[in-house]
Amino acid sequence: MTRPFSITRSCAGPAGCCPEALPAMTSATAIALARSRKIERCLAMLSPPAVDSHHSASLRPLAHPRGWGSASGPGPATAGECPIQPPDPAMKIEATITSPATIAELAAHARQLDELGYDTLLVPEAGHDPYLPQMILAEHTRRARIATGIAISFPRSPFVTAQAAWDLQRFSGGRFILGLGTQVKAHNERRYSTPWPSPPGPRLREYILCLRAIFRHFATGERPDFRGEHYQFTLSNPFFTAGSIEGTTTVPIQVAAVNPYNCRLAGELGDGIRMHPLNTPGYIREVIRPAVAAGAARAGRKLQDVEFAINPFFATGDDDTELARSVELIRKHLSFYAATPAYAAVLQHHGWAGTGEQLVRLSRAGRWDDMPPLISDAMLETFAIVGLMKDLPARLTERYGGLVDAVNVVFGPPYANLQARQREMFVRLGRILPELKRVEASERETVHGRC
Repeated sequence: MTRPFSITRSCAGPAGCCPEALPAMTSATAIALARSRKIERCLAMLSPPAVDSHHSASLRPLAHPRGWGSASGPGPATAGECPIQPPDPAMKIEATITSPATIAELAAHARQLDELGYDTLLVPEAGHDPYLPQMILAEHTRRARIATGIAISFPRSPFVTAQAAWDLQRFSGGRFILGLGTQVKAHNERRYSTPWPSPPGPRLREYILCLRAIFRHFATGERPDFRGEHYQFTLSNPFFTAGSIEGTTTVPIQVAAVNPYNCRLAGELGDGIRMHPLNTPGYIREVIRPAVAAGAARAGRKLQDVEFAINPFFATGDDDTELARSVELIRKHLSFYAATPAYAAVLQHHGWAGTGEQLVRLSRAGRWDDMPPLISDAMLETFAIVGLMKDLPARLTERYGGLVDAVNVVFGPPYANLQARQREMFVRLGRILPELKRVEASERETVHGRC
């Protein structure tokens, strides 16, 4: 389904990339015209339509519901006026920065990825804090979105998270996205010393609602009056408020989700859903998208208000030797995630519940080396994109074309000390980025017919 649109956006792309305004036209016509005028880089910075007017009053309409930045365009750099307001028709390609680095190395890496054309740079909460590196990314990039991918919610109060997110939104010129998730019971209790709510989903819902209330207070001075079962925000004064940010009223939130409740939550309250690596096109189509659609309908929203982002496993290389090495690394990584009971639903969906139970037992016994052999070639090809680097565009189109909006490229597990190789792979992938970005993004208008 195509929809007419007109040109309204500002662009921080290279000089001359947007020579003139495009007239109102269907998205398909505009895309063809844009490509003929060689302004594809601008298409990666499209701004989404406003949230549906029937959006629940308690949730408050979001100025930029899918996180494309402030009304003044990407920052901190600014440039001349340039058009375009429909959902981005091309898939976004994202990169995760996983390994420790010096400030200088991190800055150089961020600049390189931004210049190569990656659309989003993500920092996970694994061995390092997910917020601190964002300041370096904000300072040393001009175009790419920056995001936590993801930050764990419960160890931090909503106000602590809101302050960090609001400052990063300000310092990045509106390019920051707050990716939030719950992690699992054992890590909350035994690593973060944080009580685990049972079930966690309703508490995460309240957490997000509290964040929204705090953001509204920062943006408009609205009186703090959020009272929930787990969280409250009822006190502030001019000395303790972050203050408004010109051109924006919120911080986009992406919800990490595997199981149906959090998928519905992403549809109801989120600007996006960040799907787990242990995933498949079938599970997305048959479980995740219908749940997100149900949550969106509950809030009077449309499915296109929600960005679908995934970081699938990639096993790739320039030749068969490199590919074989990558396959074994991903097999190890898959065995680690498949041993997590919280992700059992995905294995069960594909008939591998028994394998998951075996992996759980081995992990609890500390028999990590015995786990990868349980990941069969069939499982690996179901859960990972496997192929030579030159074949990745075709593989990506085959698996996720028309199904997701953004794909996060991660080469190898972060614990394998692959920083140098990851950077090398990012550069190689950058050479075929234009082809990857021609993969069509999520067909949001036809989801009910597909699921």
